[in-house]
Amino acid sequence: MSAHADVGARVLVQVWNPAMPDQQSVKVLADDPRIVSDALARGWEETRQSVCDHLVAAMGKSRAARGLTLRDIDCRLGDITLSVARSAVPNVVAATLLLSKAHLAATSTTPTALGSYADPRFSLDVAAKLDLTILAQPSPTEPLRVAVAKFTLSGAKLDSQNTPADVIKFFAENLSPFFGGPDYKRLAENAIDAMGSDLTRDFNAALAPVNAKLAGPSDEVRIALWGLPQRITIAFAPLLTPPANGSISGSISWNAAEYTPPQGCASFVIAAAVQVGPAPLLDPDNDAVIGPAPMRRVGAIAMRRVNPLSVCSYTLEKLPAGWPIQLTPTLAGTASAASASAGLVSAKYALRPDGWAGAVVPNATERNFTVSHEVKITDVPKPAVTLPNPSDPMSRLRPGASEAVRPLNEPAAQSGAAPQLAAPSKFAIPRQTLGAVPLKSEKPRSAFEQQR
Repeated sequence: MSAHADVGARVLVQVWNPAMPDQQSVKVLADDPRIVSDALARGWEETRQSVCDHLVAAMGKSRAARGLTLRDIDCRLGDITLSVARSAVPNVVAATLLLSKAHLAATSTTPTALGSYADPRFSLDVAAKLDLTILAQPSPTEPLRVAVAKFTLSGAKLDSQNTPADVIKFFAENLSPFFGGPDYKRLAENAIDAMGSDLTRDFNAALAPVNAKLAGPSDEVRIALWGLPQRITIAFAPLLTPPANGSISGSISWNAAEYTPPQGCASFVIAAAVQVGPAPLLDPDNDAVIGPAPMRRVGAIAMRRVNPLSVCSYTLEKLPAGWPIQLTPTLAGTASAASASAGLVSAKYALRPDGWAGAVVPNATERNFTVSHEVKITDVPKPAVTLPNPSDPMSRLRPGASEAVRPLNEPAAQSGAAPQLAAPSKFAIPRQTLGAVPLKSEKPRSAFEQQR
């Protein structure tokens, strides 16, 4: 058997009861740490000789190597190292089989007068890998199937097995460019890829015992597949079809002085939804990491007006009895002016449960609703105002966005207009008469003082 890293497989099943949807657990159905790597290693053992046969046939074709003929071709493919990873494509696992050594040896004819003893004998060591694209199928009998097998060659190393100088020169000029360059790489890869369905068939046959363990319960669906380097994990869970053997009934009431249903009882809508499976696992190694639970709309509603005229009765039928039901009431557009927005306070009407809360388990009655008036207060947006910097006296003189500032001593000629004098205030005292106005604290001057 070839050497390889251990890659196992594990099957998980989520345990769930629709009557208690918030409770779920995980059960391990199968856990084998080497089943995948052992199967792919067996597949390689089955295909190893076929790969060599196709390489030898391609190399032995007339003039396959720069117009030369090869004979006595020997092929030995080494052990493999296996790695598995989840592909970026959903439900696809990528497996890579790395060959530790692919060794080939061959003898080439020469267009010289020397005999066959001088024909160059050379060896070729290359690195190779086989990439397998494994599909995760919904089929319960074949959950894993190899769809594509791609062979890649790299790092060719050529070595001469002859010693005469003319043979070495022929080897360097004719064989080395072909086998060390892209020509032989293309020839070998095309030869293996041409095997196509033969390769995939052998690997799928080797995966049969793996598929037998990964099939999972027949009455559950596969919800996830994880391809990790050390393990492939498949998770299953129940996805149930809810029965239609239950009902929920109640009434919807409102204050006629405040609210008028614009479409009568048709203004009220009550949607029913039920969880039909557990919240799916998102991490194969942590049961607490889960996604949103699968929900399904159920039921059919019938509604009628009853006395007093501010009440409508309803009945939701075709619901699963014993399963918790989530009811979502909605209200059509209101006709009351009281529901209009007024400044920063907005008001609206909504349907609210009357005296009960949470999910409802059919069969149930008296699950009543009432039309309530809700008020919403929104914050006042703060205006973007920049106050002057008290440490900067010039900040008060700087213009705003729509202002212009002229220096106080700017000449009139710079503005292109004659200077305009501001109109004097009625409280202003003319400068030329200021000296003739006596102050209240002064005495009248004498004739002598006035003459002086």
